[in-house]
Amino acid sequence: VETISVPATGATGEASYTIKNMETDDVTATFATDWISAEVVNGKIAYEVDPNYTGAARTGKITLASATYGITKDVTVSQAADVFKVSATSVSLKAEANSTATFTVTSTYAATLAVSDSAKWSINPTTVAGSASAVTITVTAKTANAAAEAVAGAITVTRTEDSKKLTVNLSQ
Repeated sequence: VETISVPATGATGEASYTIKNMETDDVTATFATDWISAEVVNGKIAYEVDPNYTGAARTGKITLASATYGITKDVTVSQAADVFKVSATSVSLKAEANSTATFTVTSTYAATLAVSDSAKWSINPTTVAGSASAVTITVTAKTANAAAEAVAGAITVTRTEDSKKLTVNLSQ
């Protein structure tokens, strides 16, 4: 194997390798990043790659080496980027009670949503399972806003894996 491709959620697995003139028992595996671990077990690379919360794809390597033959071989580990985004950073509702607005949350990992004033607004759903598919969130005004100026609030989207937060501002 020349490249091991891993999803953003991380992975554990094995990969075969071939190196000429190298005995299986003589091969060791080293890695230079804190998100990859690997060893050689029964002639295969046993690896574990941690979840990626960086927002960017990343690449690392596992180096196979034989001290007896002085041979090394690099295996590239390529990991996909995680996704955590909202379709809008602000939404507006009409002044009337029961007016609605929508936005989407897309997240590789599970997330929860909370509204700043649950007496004024509700949100549905309040959780996102985390499949990197867009989930439509509906915001509903529970009461009318009779004031001359808009009432402001916020929805906080929190990724459960690492507590990263996104905010969607509300106005009614």
